[in-house]
Amino acid sequence: MLKFISILSVIICIAIGCIALPFLPDEVFIHWNTEGTADIQVSKYIGVLIIPLIMIFSWGLHLFLMRNHHQPLSYSIIFNVIIFLLMQVLLILINLDLLQFHVEISGVIIGVVMLIMAPLMRNIKMNALFGVRTVWSMKNEESWRKSNKFGSNLLFAWGVFTIIISFLLPSAYVIPTALFVGLLVVIVIVYGSYRFYKNSI
Repeated sequence: MLKFISILSVIICIAIGCIALPFLPDEVFIHWNTEGTADIQVSKYIGVLIIPLIMIFSWGLHLFLMRNHHQPLSYSIIFNVIIFLLMQVLLILINLDLLQFHVEISGVIIGVVMLIMAPLMRNIKMNALFGVRTVWSMKNEESWRKSNKFGSNLLFAWGVFTIIISFLLPSAYVIPTALFVGLLVVIVIVYGSYRFYKNSI
C-alpha cells in the first residue's frame, strides 16, 4: 500500500508540473537569497521535474535502507510525500506570481533525510554501522534499545523543524540554524545514552 501511495504521489507531482507548464515562464526560479530575491533560474522543464526527482531519490533511499535493515516500509514516507507535493505547488505558485514566498531546498532535503532515517533507528539491532553508537549505548541491549528510540524521536523532530524553517527563514539562516539545533540534538542524544546505560546497571 505504501509503495502504491509513493508511486501515485510521484505521478501526481509530475502531473501538477505538466499542467502548470504551459503557463510558466521559460525560466523559473528555484532559489532565493537572504533578501528574498530569486537568484537561481533554470528552464521550466527542469524546474517542474526537480521536486519529483528528489521525491524519487528520497523514496529509493528509504526503500534501500529499510531492505538493508530488514524493516518494513515506514509510514514516515507519507509525511515526506506531503512535504514534496507542497513544495511542488509552492514553487509553481511562486513562479506564476500568485504567491510571494521562498523555500530553501537544501534545508528541506536535510529534513527529509532525517525523516527517512529516524524511524529506521527505533527497532534496529545493535550493529557497527547504523544507529546511536556511543560508548554507553553499545554496553548492553537495553541501553542500545532505549538510546535508539530516544535518538529516533529527536532526529525526527529535528527533521520536521528543519523543513519548517526552510519555508520560514531567509536562506542564509536556514542551514546554520539547522546545524546548530542538530548539534544540540546530538549532545542530548549522547547524554541520553549515558543516562540509559547508568539506569540499566
